[in-house]
Amino acid sequence: MTLAIDETALLTHIVNQCWEQGCWLPNEIANSSLDAASQAELLRQSKKLKRIHGEGLGIEVPESQPSDEQDPEEDEIWIVTTQRCDLIKSRNQEPFATCIHAKKYVTNNALTKTARSSTLFLVRDNGEHAWVADLRQTINIPKAELLNYRAKQCLPNDKHVRRRFALFLGQRSWRRPVPKDI
Repeated sequence: MTLAIDETALLTHIVNQCWEQGCWLPNEIANSSLDAASQAELLRQSKKLKRIHGEGLGIEVPESQPSDEQDPEEDEIWIVTTQRCDLIKSRNQEPFATCIHAKKYVTNNALTKTARSSTLFLVRDNGEHAWVADLRQTINIPKAELLNYRAKQCLPNDKHVRRRFALFLGQRSWRRPVPKDI
């Protein structure tokens, strides 16, 4: 675990590639997943970095632009759930990117028909295959790993789908309280 990567280069890559929530990474990224001890160590080390923000790079940070939208080539992928505003923060403030696991299924599979629960989300359906995200499988990766990949958006370029995905992620910890009269 090293912090040798230039912070400005990392944030410039994130901004220029339009990394944002919904971009996908190949299944191999799971090899970069951090256990609790590694996360704590990276957090401790990252506090030594100079704090800069994407807007302090001397380049324009545009409003979120659609990344290259395309069907993933792999049957299993990881989808970035970290919001863009956190991705363009320095590692001093946000050293990790969080991802959830998604799998490809044949469209009209029983799972793709019911993938609208509190833990499953139908991310993309091209008519032949569908990718379903599962909130029960989450990893944190060092944000610097994004340097090794080109941003590719898994979510369709539809503001309603993206809003539903953001709500799905935001409600992942929310549960209705148990009634007091029980």
